[in-house]
Amino acid sequence: MPDDGAGVDGAGPGTGGGGRKQRNVEYDAFDDRYATFLLTEIIPQVTGRFSITDDPDQWGICGGSSGGNCAFTAAWLRPDRFRRVLCCLSSFVQMPGGNPLPRDHQGHPTQAVADLPAGRAP
Repeated sequence: MPDDGAGVDGAGPGTGGGGRKQRNVEYDAFDDRYATFLLTEIIPQVTGRFSITDDPDQWGICGGSSGGNCAFTAAWLRPDRFRRVLCCLSSFVQMPGGNPLPRDHQGHPTQAVADLPAGRAP
């Protein structure tokens, strides 16, 4: 059985200028900033210390609440790196500008599992 690894981003809500909370801006944005951060800042540190496969079919990402939004967005926008995603009680409805996630997933290689509260299915 191959070894599994996990990383945790426990930074919590960030603050911007003037002490404003930036959690929605940082985690709920539908762009590649978080994936880029992981791939350029965090993962090179991990692969420098541990043997990690380059096979994106064996890479996954997960998060809860806004972290679930972030994980899904990273996997959706960077399927070349993340092909598996687990979203736990994600807060897609609070994404700035409403839920921008694509409805058409035909041909997209990402496999997702979402844990939704009862009665809140999309």
